[in-house]
Amino acid sequence: LSCDADLSPGMPPITDISTPTAEDAWIVTNLNELIHLKKPKQVRKIPAFDGRAKLVSFTNKSSGWVVDTGGKVWHTTDGDEWFETGDLGNGYTAEHATNLAFATDKIGWITTPFGLWQTIDGGGKWTKVDFGSIDAQPVDFVPVDGETGWLLFTNAKLGRTIDRGNTWSIFDLGGTFTIRGFYSNGHLNNWVGAADGRPLGLFHSDSPGEWKQVLPEAN
Repeated sequence: LSCDADLSPGMPPITDISTPTAEDAWIVTNLNELIHLKKPKQVRKIPAFDGRAKLVSFTNKSSGWVVDTGGKVWHTTDGDEWFETGDLGNGYTAEHATNLAFATDKIGWITTPFGLWQTIDGGGKWTKVDFGSIDAQPVDFVPVDGETGWLLFTNAKLGRTIDRGNTWSIFDLGGTFTIRGFYSNGHLNNWVGAADGRPLGLFHSDSPGEWKQVLPEAN
């Protein structure tokens, strides 16, 4: 995002951000505030989430979702009016969610230490995704499009789906680190950062099943 808004002085640290356009950014701060930045130099705090926003994901300049600190999921179609969507069901909430990511206005994902949930109706219903038995916890989901996405785990594990979570390929990068940070410019050029409290390494893949460490010190 290239934004002319002046966030200083006193802007709290950012904990989550969604940039649906080159002119818009939706930010969650460490004070659990939801802030909308818009060119030129417009900074607007969203009163509905004062002190209780946790995660944010927008698919365009007006359609977005927020997970609040109580585990509820909210949706807006205009950036002003927000309404609560469905919960995760079966006694689960998004209170401990670590990631919220929508690929389209219908298809979205919530990652928690207890599993990955998907919606195909914009948040009305959430379904827990079965990615098989694995000795690791999910920490982040990165959608490439509505069908393809990457699931980042602890214990150096990485998952990939190409059919909206129905089947998974699990890759082991070797080690006990948590995978944090993923970049893809498509399906064949992918980068992964490995960290667990400190930088540990950088991995690259130009085919989904083959990963090469390009920076040292991952263990």
